[in-house]
Amino acid sequence: MPIEGGHIHRVVRGDSLSRIGKLYGVSWLDIARANGIGRPWVIRVGQVLVIPGSARETPPPPSTGRRLYDLQVLEPVRNRHRDPRRRIRWLIVHDPGVTARPAALLSAMRTTASPVSYHRIFSDEARPVVYELVPKGDVAWHAGASTQIPGTDVVNGDVNVFTWSLSIMNPMPMSHWPALVQVLADMVEEAGLPDAGVILAHREVNTARGRRSDPRGIDMDRLRSDVAAELGRRRAA
Repeated sequence: MPIEGGHIHRVVRGDSLSRIGKLYGVSWLDIARANGIGRPWVIRVGQVLVIPGSARETPPPPSTGRRLYDLQVLEPVRNRHRDPRRRIRWLIVHDPGVTARPAALLSAMRTTASPVSYHRIFSDEARPVVYELVPKGDVAWHAGASTQIPGTDVVNGDVNVFTWSLSIMNPMPMSHWPALVQVLADMVEEAGLPDAGVILAHREVNTARGRRSDPRGIDMDRLRSDVAAELGRRRAA
């Protein structure tokens, strides 16, 4: 919730003042000063920080029809395949979890023996770029072979069959938030999905067998709300 012109952030494993500052679009030094933190700038897991003047206070702009990101459809990487049951039912957001630069990540995915991890990647370049690695109609095996989407009977590899995934470079500048909202609204419409309620973070997919759960992440409730508002604006236009 907003506090004194900003937000609060609970520190999780792997956090640093620099990473948190980039996540919210504010100076890490301002965060340190607002919370009485001095040298050696140590924070601890579970600590609650006030984020002053967070960029999250700025709502996404109304839809104007102007695309806020560039889409680059790449030559599909290997290890992809189609599934006759494929009908997208959820959008999985990996939030964030990827630390490599786009070129390094794409190179790794083209040489690995493992199945492709993501359909699309939301890059942190000056103007947001979405790289499409796997066509929407094909399967990208990342949600996990031992998972189940809560409230459904979809288990094991079927989670991947029925999902379309977007990975966000880590950390995402909060100035890119409106573009991220637009990307996901576009994906909802392109997949013919009913509303923003189908958008899930990787961590929101049940990981009963200890699969990765993305403990760090963006505010998914805020993201779903903003995508719903964007879809509402489009449908009312």
